[in-house]
Amino acid sequence: MSRQRSKLHLFFFFFLCYGFGVEALAQQASNTFTRNLSYESPDSTFSFRVNPVVQNQVNVTHEKGAEQLSFRNRRTRFYMSGYVFDPRFVYKVQLRFEKNDQNLYDAAFKFSPNDRFTLWLGQETLPAARSQLVSLKYLQFVDRSIVHAIFDLQKDVGLWVFYDQPIGQSLWTLAGALSNGEGIFRPTHSKGLSYTLRLNTRPLGAFAGNGDTRGADIQFEPSAKVPIGIAYNFNDNATASRGQRGVAFPAGFTRDIHTVYVDGIFKLQGWSVMAEWISRSSPDKVLESSTPVFRGTGFSAQSGYMIRPTVDLALRYAVTSPRESVTQQYPKQQDITLGLSKYFAGYAFKLQGDLSYYWTSFSSSAKDQERIQARVQISINF
Repeated sequence: MSRQRSKLHLFFFFFLCYGFGVEALAQQASNTFTRNLSYESPDSTFSFRVNPVVQNQVNVTHEKGAEQLSFRNRRTRFYMSGYVFDPRFVYKVQLRFEKNDQNLYDAAFKFSPNDRFTLWLGQETLPAARSQLVSLKYLQFVDRSIVHAIFDLQKDVGLWVFYDQPIGQSLWTLAGALSNGEGIFRPTHSKGLSYTLRLNTRPLGAFAGNGDTRGADIQFEPSAKVPIGIAYNFNDNATASRGQRGVAFPAGFTRDIHTVYVDGIFKLQGWSVMAEWISRSSPDKVLESSTPVFRGTGFSAQSGYMIRPTVDLALRYAVTSPRESVTQQYPKQQDITLGLSKYFAGYAFKLQGDLSYYWTSFSSSAKDQERIQARVQISINF
């Protein structure tokens, strides 16, 4: 235990020294900088913008009496976007370079004939979980929660439709997607399609700077904002245990998968609260013992406060609760995470650290496995 404490103490000593060292350098320079490389043709018929994102981590993990110190490149991405012929016709490409993999992550065309209606065609994030709609650049913690790992649909290939409707002070957004249902990491063998529908309302008006899809309240909302969303996804004849993601079913089996999402976020003068509840079900139990769908619920809630104009202190709790029929393959998981973030140039340049305690249980009476993890991450988004 003393060895564990010494490593964790060393870890946080490094975090504090590194943070104050970078802050000292930042104070000598401007706290803003050009956030992208862009070009627009002289005749305004073409534009091109590149946004590199790099996130590097230091990790200390204590599990089963053993400790491990590791260094990793968590994310390296290149976002490319712009318009062709008309500013209403936009393209978007995202390339991912991680774990020696090179993946085409986004590839879509967007058309907005007016301020209320938008159409996407291609490969994009499905409009389901709010936690996934918060881009990696705007996360309040080093990474998303364990609930995200089980329930998120992430990306797919298909057609997206968005419609905004103001009603008095509030703004309502209806989003829908018709997609293959196979995700982006497996060959397409669709026997059915995926149907996603999301309704989001902002009853107290819009945020400053798209705050409903960003973690901390670094904009310091002058008045309360409380968007609420609900979403549903039906993956017809899914070929993998999590629909767009997960383990492929054997022998050409397919299953129908239903997932419901309910979420909300609150921000006011540096305070931020975000919560989501998710439920997944599947009527077909033929593969329950070999390759089951996670049938059950997940819940996560996080809250933070800007203790200084550029420093956010946050706490998160997350739990995944499988139904009894699949607990042998999917234990109940819980985690508590304490996070601290320093924003040197808004989201463009930030240093984050968090400390997490995870525990899993195959029954309600015992903790079968425990893990402590501490992480420090520096993130640059030009």
